[in-house]
Amino acid sequence: MDAMRESVATAVWFGVVFGAGFVLGTLRVFLVEPWAGARCAQLVEMPVMVGIAFLLARWLHRRTPGLSARARLRVGVFAMSFLLAFERLVGFATRGDRPFDPVLGSDPWVGAGFLVALGVVAGLPWWVARREASTPEQLAQLSRKCPADKG
Repeated sequence: MDAMRESVATAVWFGVVFGAGFVLGTLRVFLVEPWAGARCAQLVEMPVMVGIAFLLARWLHRRTPGLSARARLRVGVFAMSFLLAFERLVGFATRGDRPFDPVLGSDPWVGAGFLVALGVVAGLPWWVARREASTPEQLAQLSRKCPADKG
């Protein structure tokens, strides 16, 4: 049962973050880049995406109360892996991008910001769950070992 909830949470995390990124990326390219330039537009988009991911992490935390901290970290990491792979596939298919263009193909500030944003968004489901566990009992429940984590 936990594996199914974890898989659904991963799919929701991937879908919402990808959809928000697609919409914000389109707005960035057509509205912000002509006015402010590519570098500024990308650096403005990143905190907005992290904010959306934070709100999504809070929403998912309330909808999946039984997932352990380790399961929440897996949700973020797997969803971010799928997101990055799908984004690179779309970038290659539509613009001919190479796999590492977001990091190496742009200026150093945008590449560094992109890597930091990826790490933050991947860790948000875990961090929000730790942050919102306000009582010692909730923290102990969050830290319990999953049956699948035996070893």
